[in-house]
Amino acid sequence: MEKASFWGEKFLKDNKEAADYQKPYGIVIYPKGNPKVVYEGKHFYVWHEGTKDKPKTKVFDVYNYGNDFLGEIQWLGTWRQYAFKIDFTKFKRDEVLWFGGSCFTEIHDFCRKQTEAQRKSTFSK
Repeated sequence: MEKASFWGEKFLKDNKEAADYQKPYGIVIYPKGNPKVVYEGKHFYVWHEGTKDKPKTKVFDVYNYGNDFLGEIQWLGTWRQYAFKIDFTKFKRDEVLWFGGSCFTEIHDFCRKQTEAQRKSTFSK
């Protein structure tokens, strides 16, 4: 996965905190405190790159701790709220994604908080 090699070997040697966040098989998930990681849940983390943002709303990428891309959270104008989107065209044909109830609860909570923040910023103008 692209994020696994994002920091490179030199970064790992210079940054003990990042090295501590390696899985046993050596893939770097992310260095603690990276500002692009906006949420760390039990089952996944949310990455905000900023490059895909719409003019008034944000787009977030959702990854599991194995660094597999799970989907995006973005503003859905017709629903007037943030929603989780799985784009199955980004997965291999035989790939399967499993989500448990607690994972969806976490995703729902993140979407709800982002929706509340968006509504506050829109109505406060």
